[in-house]
Amino acid sequence: MLRLLNPTDEPVTAAVALGFPVRAARPARLDEEPLASGSGGVALAAGALSVEVGAHALCTVLLEP
Repeated sequence: MLRLLNPTDEPVTAAVALGFPVRAARPARLDEEPLASGSGGVALAAGALSVEVGAHALCTVLLEP
């Protein structure tokens, strides 16, 4: 589980270098239930995660090892 907070007035794209292997990353609700497929801007490539976080938003990402 990864949570990212954007306290700014503008949306941002967060880049996170993961220090362990992850086979999938999916956006989730605050209660950790996965969101519908295709929702949320989460991309996983080469051990790094890219997540779109809206202005003043908290983003939760489920990481599957």
